[in-house]
Amino acid sequence: MKINFKILLLFFIANIFIVTKGSAQKFTTSINTSNKSVQVGDVFKLTYSISSKDNFSITGIQRPTYEGFSFVRESNGESHQYINGKATHSFEYSIDLKANKKGTFKLTPATFIADDVETKSSYFTVQVGASDPKLNVAPPKNSNLFTRISVSKKAPYKGEVVLVTYKIYSRYGNIALDNYDYAMIDGVWTEEITAEKKGWPTKQESINGVRYNIYTLKKEIVFPQKTGEIIIPAFDITARVNRSFFNQGSVINVKSNTQVLTVKALPNNAPLSFESQVGKGYKCEVTYSTTELKTNEPIDLKIKISGKGSLKQLNAPELNFPSDFEVFDPETKNNVKISSSGLSGSKEFTYLIIPRHHGVFDIDAIEFSYFNTATGKYKTLTSEAVKINVLKGEGKDLNNTSSENKKDVELLSNEIRHIQHETELNPVNDFFFGTTNYFLALGSPFLLFFLVFFAKRITGKEKNQVELTHKNASKSALTRLSKAEEHLKNNNDSEYFEELHNAIDGYLSHKFKIPVSGLNKKRIEEELTKISIEVTTITALLKVLNDCEMARFAPLSHSDAETTLTTSKTLINKIEKHVRR
Repeated sequence: MKINFKILLLFFIANIFIVTKGSAQKFTTSINTSNKSVQVGDVFKLTYSISSKDNFSITGIQRPTYEGFSFVRESNGESHQYINGKATHSFEYSIDLKANKKGTFKLTPATFIADDVETKSSYFTVQVGASDPKLNVAPPKNSNLFTRISVSKKAPYKGEVVLVTYKIYSRYGNIALDNYDYAMIDGVWTEEITAEKKGWPTKQESINGVRYNIYTLKKEIVFPQKTGEIIIPAFDITARVNRSFFNQGSVINVKSNTQVLTVKALPNNAPLSFESQVGKGYKCEVTYSTTELKTNEPIDLKIKISGKGSLKQLNAPELNFPSDFEVFDPETKNNVKISSSGLSGSKEFTYLIIPRHHGVFDIDAIEFSYFNTATGKYKTLTSEAVKINVLKGEGKDLNNTSSENKKDVELLSNEIRHIQHETELNPVNDFFFGTTNYFLALGSPFLLFFLVFFAKRITGKEKNQVELTHKNASKSALTRLSKAEEHLKNNNDSEYFEELHNAIDGYLSHKFKIPVSGLNKKRIEEELTKISIEVTTITALLKVLNDCEMARFAPLSHSDAETTLTTSKTLINKIEKHVRR
């Protein structure tokens, strides 16, 4: 029997191919990325996973080529899982790359040697976009916790509203603020936006493919009052993370970025009626209560200006009335609201005008001008010119009256009446003795005595009430702490911290006889230091107040909230015992 060596050789080669192919097919590879929306300057992670049902070891790795990127670091690790009785063994290889330029880039496969078998990943395409100017800041030292100041506009006009937001970005599950500090902004007029009762809502946002919890600390609107560069300084926070009942957690100090506003000057072709208003959507309504009346009768002139802009800085328009009219200073009504979009609403000016001479008068139109930020141009609003017909009244015309006549006008309800001066002559032999004024003068010492007596009694009662409140300060505080405890049991954390803060403020206010409005951290520290309270007690009390304030932004855990309640009771008792010594 002849053996066909050619057929045998082909059979042998085929078996080697099948074995090699079968060995290669036992591995599964995949690629994942930490960021599917890469921008210039971003650092992102590529993770190559190799898995098999059998144990294996990696003896060699060849990185992919990465044109358009810079290599940052690499790492690897192994894992073993058992699901439904089936074992899976995995090897992960991660490479961090930094995107250097915009474009579409195709990374070549990565090559791995597993148990002397070569296996490759697939190609991977990365789309890199232009950098986002809002995130064009230095990378944070701690990528798990950082702070940011953002502005709604970086190149506003002088007087234009800019929204400034202060935020914390955190990947920690538990975070509490121990301290925070905002610096003053020079060259702006500021209005802080009040948060809702429960504080600003916590949001989530993805940055470079990483999810963060975002806590808004503060929002304010600023109106630049000068041109050129205005710096919004960085703010500092001290945060405690990963705190639990058994663990005090870690303290992290974080400093935010700064922002620079490049303020543009307004065009120099401003109309004469322009003063300071910068905004958009302004309206001007002018109404006269009457245009026909008699001399010495009143006219109500109302000017209502509404829109979105720096309305709180709006001054009353100057009127150009003939000298035959007396114009009084206006009464002003504000209906201005603050929101994230700026100031909006209206301001109303009511002028009292009295004609002192009869005739028909032409009153010029009233003009109001503002700089429209939507168009980048000035806009003038003009009312209609009116004629006022003044009929001759019963009294004399008072033409060209001086400002002293304003003292002779008395406003009763909605009517204006002129005070009439009458002269009364007394006979020469009219004596003071026996007159009403004589008896009033005789009895005035007794009346003064009784007034002083009752005034002292009332003052004494007020002093006694203050002393009683001072003595019962701790009882009032414990009563409020009981209410706070009820909120805590009902899981009303927001109401709990508010009641706790009010309890401590009320106690300190009554104990040191200081109005609540006059209390601040510095004043509290000064008052407690005066009576030689220990520094540790003062620090602990200020920390509780700080926790109450910051619970609006980053709520404490329930166990931490219980701790603040116990601590508050202990601190009040310590202060109370010290005061009684």
